[in-house]
Amino acid sequence: MEIETRCNAMMQKLEDRILKIEEELANICSKDEVLEVIQKEISNINIVEGTETKVYQTENAPKLVTSVISELSERKSRENNIVFYGIHESESADTLERKSHDIELVKELAQVCEVTVDTKNLHKIIIIGKFDKDSIEKPKIPLLITIDDLDTKRKILRNATKLRDGHDKFREVAISHDMTKTERMEEKQLREEANALAEQAKTQGQGNLQFKVRGPPWARKIMKLKIQK
Repeated sequence: MEIETRCNAMMQKLEDRILKIEEELANICSKDEVLEVIQKEISNINIVEGTETKVYQTENAPKLVTSVISELSERKSRENNIVFYGIHESESADTLERKSHDIELVKELAQVCEVTVDTKNLHKIIIIGKFDKDSIEKPKIPLLITIDDLDTKRKILRNATKLRDGHDKFREVAISHDMTKTERMEEKQLREEANALAEQAKTQGQGNLQFKVRGPPWARKIMKLKIQK
């Protein structure tokens, strides 16, 4: 009975702390996003039947709260970031020339996506990887940018598919939100589920169906698409 009482008391403390988190983060995250992260973290605890197990899991509640706060903070810090994959790195060894090259490249990519980017809104441009001036063939690298105007970022992501239909120069370029480790794991799981659904449809004679992961960063989901022949 004493163990059960301790368990209930700890659960109440956890609920109170979660409510406090929601209130404190309300000004930087939407309520739905807060609830989504909390629910996913709680599901990772996997509380099973058995009083002793419940107590053990509940005593780890502080770790859960810390994990939620850390994840939400990291998502907020990446909110205005975009990553371009498959970019050809500038061959110049001069830092300013490489920076100018990257800025013009971003503006050109945005233009293909039918979005005008104001240079003053490009807060940060970073090559993900180390510049190798001695490399004979410049590899395709990821380019991370931070745009002060969140609406501009959303427009670029929304029109990202236009790159494949545009100039050959950008046909193999992919655009993504700058995801946290947790978001990358969730994205990988969704893509694996989509591939499994596609294989299942194929075995059932429905090869004209595709399953793609679509949606904004905060609401990714699997969509069923019919291939037009």
